[in-house]
Amino acid sequence: MALGNQGDPSFSEKMKEILKDTLIVRLSEYSPMLAQEEFKRYFSEFFTSAILGLFQEWLEDYKGKTIDDFAKIHFQILSFIGNLSLIVASKQPFDSK
Repeated sequence: MALGNQGDPSFSEKMKEILKDTLIVRLSEYSPMLAQEEFKRYFSEFFTSAILGLFQEWLEDYKGKTIDDFAKIHFQILSFIGNLSLIVASKQPFDSK
């Protein structure tokens, strides 16, 4: 397997570059924040690493799971992240004492 502990590290880097060249470029059309080079660099790293991490997890535990299952959890996570500011704003922090 090209991903994972025994995988080729250059494969992950190549995949990240492909994702950056496609997804990030397309997302840039919708958000002026991605015109800021520093933000774009950090966002690209975060986003592509997250996608590869999800894919790697799916590959390691895919028994009986389909690519549709992978896509469903992927979009659930994106939806959750998209709603984080609303979730945080609506809740009082809990006391960790």
